[in-house]
Amino acid sequence: KKYPSLKIFFTSMTAAGIDEARRMNLGDAVAYSPLDFSYAVQRVFETVKPQTVILMESELWPRWLRTAKEYGAQVGIINGRLSDRSADRYSKVKPLSRIWLQYVDFVCARDASDAQRYERIGVPKDRIQVTGNLKFDLAPAHLRGTSSAPHSRLFAEGNSVLTAGSVREGEESLVIDAFEQLRARVPGLKLIIAPRHMQNVSVISNLLSDRRITFVLRSRASSGASSADAVVWDTMGDLWMAYDEASVVFVGGSLVDKGGQNPIEPAWLSKPILFGPYMENFQEPAKLLIDSGGAFEVKSAAELSAKVSDLLSDRSKLDAVGTNARQAVDRIFGQATEKTLSAVSEHIHVS
Repeated sequence: KKYPSLKIFFTSMTAAGIDEARRMNLGDAVAYSPLDFSYAVQRVFETVKPQTVILMESELWPRWLRTAKEYGAQVGIINGRLSDRSADRYSKVKPLSRIWLQYVDFVCARDASDAQRYERIGVPKDRIQVTGNLKFDLAPAHLRGTSSAPHSRLFAEGNSVLTAGSVREGEESLVIDAFEQLRARVPGLKLIIAPRHMQNVSVISNLLSDRRITFVLRSRASSGASSADAVVWDTMGDLWMAYDEASVVFVGGSLVDKGGQNPIEPAWLSKPILFGPYMENFQEPAKLLIDSGGAFEVKSAAELSAKVSDLLSDRSKLDAVGTNARQAVDRIFGQATEKTLSAVSEHIHVS
């Protein structure tokens, strides 16, 4: 919108990314990203002749960087994310990585910790700035309104619901353990459990069956699920609906060492949020929500059960925590996009 004459060539390495880019009309052309081999990358650059190459998050491809410079393009990384683990790996080959990192003209890091790690692996400090996490600004319009988009609820209005979203491998049994502990204290409690990867639907289904917990699949619950104890979320692109149904949300990938998942979406829905200690990939939003009183960290199934019970026992506290979560994301909405666009604009020249 800022540069209507600018042509955008959008690439992704996944079919899901390509489909989403086309659906959202993210570029004048959309194509699969070439693998980081000399002939493949050079062919793309020879055809497209880009003025500026923007890489997302942790995408650091040596051949891309070098070829971009050979063709005179500016190279930037936006929403720059670099874990301690990745930084350690790059640091071990720093003399080598420094060679191709010199081709990076600017880095828009998510937070100060990411910025420090980029500097540690060899990106010059004067090329790094902190612009914030773009995922803070990704809330669909219906989540930013005063109420969510209409959809059919699975459980009756009076039921308390624990929604566990983006649950990872090895975490399923911990969530179900917590749910079983809770049912003795919270009569009528329901569980929605959404795996991060759809191939784990069968794992969750088997675990629930083994515990004699009645459940239905989300894809087969069009008429509701009031008679079941749990819903296994086996559909994609609608996780916000699972969060919207919740009384309390647990964000997965965090009780096991998987780096966590994004807690911002349930925050937009004014939900009290819980997550485990492994939030490495989402340190900034996790800290923001904890500091604002909109989220809490739990370290085990027992702590998850205890905290959910504590919140559900006090309606005013439950509502206050959800309000705190929403106000936290309201305060920062749009800032990362503005700062990133400002930084990128310095490296774009439109005649």
